Amino acid sequence: MLRLSLMLKEVRGRKQMSLKTLEKKTGVSSPYIFRLEQQDRKNPSVQAVLALCKAMELTSYEVFQLLLEDYHMEGYVPTLEELLRSHRFALGGNEVDDVELKRVLLDIVMHIDQNMDEDVEQESVAELTRKVERYHDRKAQILSGV
Repeated sequence: MLRLSLMLKEVRGRKQMSLKTLEKKTGVSSPYIFRLEQQDRKNPSVQAVLALCKAMELTSYEVFQLLLEDYHMEGYVPTLEELLRSHRFALGGNEVDDVELKRVLLDIVMHIDQNMDEDVEQESVAELTRKVERYHDRKAQILSGV
């Protein structure tokens, strides 16, 4: 919460918005906002964060990125699924931003993880091959504009 708290306080000050003004714009109570800024409110609601973002002209991506960084600093370790869904990344020089492509990629990684300690069976390899083919098919669809 440290980074989010500092950003809220800094942006509110820069925009010269009082707590009451922000309360009127967002419907989020001024004591709640104050507690967020003072780090007394540890788990803000998504609705409150989105309302504050909109009122202060911040993108939700910026704010949630700060929240993820704060959780990471506090010992929170995101799942691979959370990382794939919430972060931009590139494979082979191309940005992966398609939800379906990310889902198939996660399926492949999870399949490998779940079958890594076992004796590799032909059926498991065949299933992994089908998942990789789905990945390549989806990638081809994206590149062709479908």
